[in-house]
Amino acid sequence: MGGNISIVGSPEQIADYIVRLHRAGIDGVQLSFFDFEPDLEFFGARVLPLLREAGLRD
Repeated sequence: MGGNISIVGSPEQIADYIVRLHRAGIDGVQLSFFDFEPDLEFFGARVLPLLREAGLRD
């Protein structure tokens, strides 16, 4: 069951992919980052707002 996928792209592409996963019935993802601290900061600043706009985050 399951498997790993890589999500790579612009913040908009990443958010869109996560939205499509959600629509397909996936209710959570586990993320990892190449360079953890700066990548996590970038994700929080650029991707999370897009997920909030899509209604996936509070």
